[in-house]
Amino acid sequence: MNLDELRDYSSTLEELLVVKQKKFNQMVDRKARKIPEDELDDFYSTYYHGEGGYKLHERYPDLLRKSVFTSCYFSFEVELINYCKFVKKLRFI
Repeated sequence: MNLDELRDYSSTLEELLVVKQKKFNQMVDRKARKIPEDELDDFYSTYYHGEGGYKLHERYPDLLRKSVFTSCYFSFEVELINYCKFVKKLRFI
């Protein structure tokens, strides 16, 4: 796996998350129109924490970025190890 692939993968998933977040927000806003104004704070809190809003807006983007970083780090580590092996062979170490 190369770094260009990881960048494209990350960008694609970030875009998909944004689309999913917008759809979620639209659904919540449609439902909120039916809720009395004095109950809206509880409604939004329930939907944000109970219906996946927190995951979509906070956890999933964070998980995606950490996963991509870990993959990049691992790829770099593999390349570094391969380079060290190459240098070792060249120098007959």
